[in-house]
This record gives sequence, structure tokens and C-alpha cells, in this order.
Amino acid sequence: MIESNSVFELIEGNFVYKESLGSVYIDRDNIVLNNGEVYAHLQDYNDNTDAYIIAKLNLDNIDNNSTNDGEGSAELRAELQDIMQKYFGVFRRGDLMQEGIKKLAALRPRIENVRLDDKSNAYNTARIEALELQNLLEVAEATAITAEERKESRGAHARDDYADRDDVNWLCHSMYFPTDKSVGKRDVNFSPKTMEAFAPKARVY
Repeated sequence: MIESNSVFELIEGNFVYKESLGSVYIDRDNIVLNNGEVYAHLQDYNDNTDAYIIAKLNLDNIDNNSTNDGEGSAELRAELQDIMQKYFGVFRRGDLMQEGIKKLAALRPRIENVRLDDKSNAYNTARIEALELQNLLEVAEATAITAEERKESRGAHARDDYADRDDVNWLCHSMYFPTDKSVGKRDVNFSPKTMEAFAPKARVY
């Protein structure tokens, strides 16, 4: 299910991040802890590190939007939610999902240009909402593209155009690669650990 998977991933990721660093904010040169201690200097990181990604999200995509001509995060989040509900709901179809993927792609530059009226560093819920919106877009696009690629019905992924499960081609995990928006496969591990594995079978009622 889109809702449960997406929300869980965002909550879990945020929890792990807070547990590892505590409350932080980023100024122009450093990552700073809530006690004022400098955790790291941004210049010490290259383009492939988590710290650099966090900094780019915080500064380039939000704080540097000085023209204030972007749309608010609430309006963009509502549109993102509408797209996911209309095109990637419980019952799915390939042509509708392809249309939804195009709408998500068109929404990306608008979310990257989200307006941030409050640019303060302390208790800035507006910045948190803007960052969460960008995270939601990444999760939504990964969900959408992998759903369209998986040509079968399985569990909560129910397609009208592929009504049956396909264990020959899709008894595997979907792997999404955001750099080129491609989908790969990873085998399911059926090796017994502490108890005998259940043989896969269709869900019937």
C-alpha cells in the first residue's frame, strides 16, 4: 500500500537520523548541533555523502529561492496526494499509471521551487514541511515507476490489466534506481533460517 509504506519509510528514516545526530541545522558552512557545536564542515564532504545531500536540500533548493515566486508546500502536497490517489490507488492500470508518472515529472520543478516564507534556523516548521514534501516526491515517484513496471497483481498491488500473479518473472523484490529512474530485480531469499520456508502460492478467498 502506498500510504503505509511511504509514511513508515519517512518516519523510520527521520527517527534514525535524529537518533544519530540529534537536532541539527545547517548554516552556510557547517552542520551545527542544537548545543552550538559544529558537527561537520560542509567543505569536507564530496557530492556523494549524506551530509552534502542534506545541505543541498536545505540551502540550494529552499533557502536560495529568494524570489519567493514558488508555490506553498501545502498546495503542492495536496496536488501530489491527489495524483497518487487517482493514478496509483488500490486498483491500478498501466495507461493510467503512465499518465500519473508524467504528472509527477511535471510536478518536480514546482516542488524544487517551493516557497519558504520563514527562513529562520530555530523551530522552523515551514522548512521541515518543505523538506518532507521533497522526500514525499521521491518516495511517490519510486512507488509509481516500480508499480508501473511490475506487470502482475500481487498482494496490495492489484492491476486490472494484469490480474494474475507472475511467479516466473516477478517472484522478486523491485529495486528502484533514482539516478536513471530504472527498475531492477532482487531475488527473494527462501533459504531456511530457524524454520522451514512456506512455498509461495496465490492468495485466495
